[in-house]
Amino acid sequence: MFDRSELRTQMPCSEQMLSYFPPWFSEVVSCKNLSLAKQAAHSLYSQYLDSCDPEHLEDNFLSTPVNNTCICFLLDQIYYAVRVLLLFPQVILNGKIKAFCGGSIINEKWVVTAAHCIEPGDKIEVVAGEHDIEKKEDTEQRRNVIQVITYHSYNATINKYNHDIALLELDKPLVLNDYVTPICIANREYTNIFLRFGSGFVSGWGRLFNRGRPASILQYLRVPLVDRATCLRSTKFTIHNNMFCAGFHDGGRDSCQGDSGGPHVTEVEGTSFLTGIISWGEECAMKGKYGIYTKVSRYVNWIKEKTKLT
Repeated sequence: MFDRSELRTQMPCSEQMLSYFPPWFSEVVSCKNLSLAKQAAHSLYSQYLDSCDPEHLEDNFLSTPVNNTCICFLLDQIYYAVRVLLLFPQVILNGKIKAFCGGSIINEKWVVTAAHCIEPGDKIEVVAGEHDIEKKEDTEQRRNVIQVITYHSYNATINKYNHDIALLELDKPLVLNDYVTPICIANREYTNIFLRFGSGFVSGWGRLFNRGRPASILQYLRVPLVDRATCLRSTKFTIHNNMFCAGFHDGGRDSCQGDSGGPHVTEVEGTSFLTGIISWGEECAMKGKYGIYTKVSRYVNWIKEKTKLT
């Protein structure tokens, strides 16, 4: 069950943190949360920085091509701003359009979600800036999806959860603001580091308990990473190397039906990085069972190539 999120306001960044880094580091950082990201990496991962000068970096540390304006988001606001709701207008239940998946904003034209959410021929509407789906809050932006790209190894007829990632191209760019903003994506190496050592969170409008009613207000929950051996022992199903487990052995708290496609983010000193995609599980919040997530580090280069991130 997700905890209810509460929106908070933005906080100004301190420029003093810029002095904490070696001069070369600003050359490999490109993100809206520029100076905060520098402080985050320095404070938590300083052991990696001495060997990470530009000569040894394959690609940029951060890849979201927004601008270098210093904007710091509190944790609960970043979920609201980077997350989207996927609507399927052709499916009407009880007079309402069915919404059963989420996604994350990559840039103004692209959203990332779970491939199993999308069926061939689906008409998909993306809603960004959403918080309470029962109310019109004048922060929402609606876009139609004009192209779906699944990972080249994805084959739903063999396994609908292996390589469970898809990119959605929007018909027109989102207008970025306080309520609609891209999530930060690190390179493959740092995405792995953040996942292993950071604090992971998931969010969504999915069911509040197994087979229960969906949430109307965006929920979020901290989920600890589960070691791979424990993960493998917890299920009879295959956990591929591009998946990871997160959650609580005692159950009671978990992502649930309707949260698929949404982000698993790792919070690093107030900045949120995409580290996973909500994929599947055995029911939800069951004792001894965990949520299974697509490991984003395996797909960073593919995301950059397809969405033209630099």
